[in-house]
Amino acid sequence: MKHQAAVIDTNAVVAGLITADAGSATARVLDGMRRGAFPFLLSDQLLAEYREVLLRPKIRKFHGLTANEVDQILTEIATHAIVREPATRTGAPDTNDNHLWSLLLDLPGSVLVTGDLALARKPPRKSDVLSRASSPRSFRAGPDGMRYRRCGIGGQGLPRGTRVVSTTGSAPRCAKFAGA
Repeated sequence: MKHQAAVIDTNAVVAGLITADAGSATARVLDGMRRGAFPFLLSDQLLAEYREVLLRPKIRKFHGLTANEVDQILTEIATHAIVREPATRTGAPDTNDNHLWSLLLDLPGSVLVTGDLALARKPPRKSDVLSRASSPRSFRAGPDGMRYRRCGIGGQGLPRGTRVVSTTGSAPRCAKFAGA
């Protein structure tokens, strides 16, 4: 399935910024966002969350960037984003993530990129989730150049009709990413 756009969860952005491995999946996602290499959705609320989390003292210790440097990165990201301000929707496992659901449902065919297992287990109906890779070498390249494995629903406690793409390990009935 080709996705219309991605919604990049804050944890994937943070992981991409603090990783020491420039070839990691999260670093490639962040780099792709900064270059506009793939379509992705962004709202004012999600951009503000990126900034708030990246400027937390614990996170700043890892990346060592100033507030101005973080703002420069976020400006690059926002420049290439498809900016939407969707209607508020509910249903996320954590109500603080409802804005992600709103973005996903605003453009049918969008995919969530996250490292949050709770979001992967309960995405919006008929939505795709891409989990960040812990060992990208073992996966085939997807349409955005990242490596993914498509995993079936059976035995994973996921809602019927949900397709999960996992890059954090093997799961029952996994096949290679279908691609564009």
